[in-house]
Amino acid sequence: MALKLRIVLSEAPYRCLLEHLSKAAPAYQPLASAVHLQGSPTLGNQYVVNCDEDDAKSLLAAAEHGCPTAVQPIKAGLIARQARKERDR
Repeated sequence: MALKLRIVLSEAPYRCLLEHLSKAAPAYQPLASAVHLQGSPTLGNQYVVNCDEDDAKSLLAAAEHGCPTAVQPIKAGLIARQARKERDR
């Protein structure tokens, strides 16, 4: 079973990715179905995207192309997944 990963995006990077990613792209569905967390005034709104590694890599490619503020949270999700894989060996 593929290990899922979690990417937490703030409002602007989330909206940017939605605009830059084609609805036909496999990574669009996990992005569109992200859980929206209403935030505090300090934290703002957050979106939690649950996806597999391939979807995360597609999101990362889209972010690197047009949504630079989304790059770091996506990389953080990929790194956390890798750390879990290493730990579970």
